[in-house]
Amino acid sequence: MSTAESLLHHPLFSGIDPDILKRALAQIPASHRRFETGNVVMVQGDPCDRLTVLERGRLAASIQSPSGKNLLVETLEAPEVLAPAVLFAPEAVVPVTLTAITDGAILSIERERLEQLGRRFPSIYVHLLGHVGEKFTFITTRMRLLHFASLRQKIAGYLLEREKQAVGGIITLPYSRERLAELFGVARPSLSRVLGELANEGILSLAGQQVEIKDRNELLRLVEPDD
Repeated sequence: MSTAESLLHHPLFSGIDPDILKRALAQIPASHRRFETGNVVMVQGDPCDRLTVLERGRLAASIQSPSGKNLLVETLEAPEVLAPAVLFAPEAVVPVTLTAITDGAILSIERERLEQLGRRFPSIYVHLLGHVGEKFTFITTRMRLLHFASLRQKIAGYLLEREKQAVGGIITLPYSRERLAELFGVARPSLSRVLGELANEGILSLAGQQVEIKDRNELLRLVEPDD
């Protein structure tokens, strides 16, 4: 598959005339690499001097603790950009180890080639920064929730935080259940079970991605238990 075929409809290039973009991408050399389930695709500390896009498949991003234990940070799915936040950093190294959950493939282009495209299509940088911002929001939210001991507390804290963006008293969750489970650091069935319990107890109501807080005082009690 050519660079143009792989990247023509990627979110980084949205809003650019497809015909003009196709001709520009046709002049950009790229490397393609397939991987199989269980393969290590990138290692924490590897140089990050290329724009790398997950063309297909899923990857687990993890970091290694001082004790040698692998800690899952998030799961990546096509068409994710891999390690976008460090691409232009003074010390551009991959911050996580990426391991294949499924078979798939990645595409890479040299950073200088990305800069070449960016000079012609500045909106690329706007989309790239938006992608980095989403990653930053996810990671910082996860860090803020670490001080809660239980999943019920994490859910309560998160919903009270999201309440500020509620419209008509309805909170629209920005993530899927699977993504939320990663945010809280639990398995998806555990998240679904606890959400169901909170709904059955009348503390909140659920409708797809929408949540309505029914008992705000109980959520506050969960995050600030009496001594």
